[in-house]
Amino acid sequence: MDGWIRIHDRESGRVLRILLKVLGYLHCLAWSPDGNYLAATRATTVQVWDPETGRLYREYPRSGVGYRTPLAWSPDSGTLAIVDDRELRLMTLTTDQVRHSPLRNETTWDIAWSPDGKWLATGGSDTGIFIYDAATGNVVHEWKGAGSVRRLAWAPDSESLVTWTIDKGLLRFVDRANGKMTVSVQLPPFDGGLNWNPKVNLIAVAGPDCQIVDPKTANDGRMIHFGELARELHMILSAG
Repeated sequence: MDGWIRIHDRESGRVLRILLKVLGYLHCLAWSPDGNYLAATRATTVQVWDPETGRLYREYPRSGVGYRTPLAWSPDSGTLAIVDDRELRLMTLTTDQVRHSPLRNETTWDIAWSPDGKWLATGGSDTGIFIYDAATGNVVHEWKGAGSVRRLAWAPDSESLVTWTIDKGLLRFVDRANGKMTVSVQLPPFDGGLNWNPKVNLIAVAGPDCQIVDPKTANDGRMIHFGELARELHMILSAG
């Protein structure tokens, strides 16, 4: 934890570039979909950097409440969504406009922006999953009793959502339109990564034994890959 932000080679782990040094502990990093910006959360600020030049492009204050501050970029890379305590903030980079909406989760662990840009989903330790209208900030769907939701990922068509609960180790699928939730896969209760790749329509789950799940057969509780092979596939799927 020396304050440097480094870019690593995906396969070898070799450091390709050292971009910049920041003061203080970094909570979260998120690269914009177009690759032009790198967002980072610190104790009292959210920073947006130009990774090519190392220039600080934007800086926004935050409350400093909570050590985890999830970030999510809009698909067009124009807006950054952050969780600050019990508030959702949508920051438009070109105008510096910041919209504020109350969050329903007591503690929010993850936030995910749908590929069509219309919806934001949050999950937290209070067993709640919420979907917000990205344009208004209003809640359009909510589910309770899902367990401690640590990871969320949208389907490529933005019509469904996959969630992972750390306490129960369950992979759940949520239909955005009708609100139906199904439990499909039992996984180890581990805090790892979750990614739904649009090119191959596969879901990668990183844990003690990485899993690759096919959403077409997930209701049968089947994984198509696991272990070391899945680790390699996870890096490929997460890279898009």
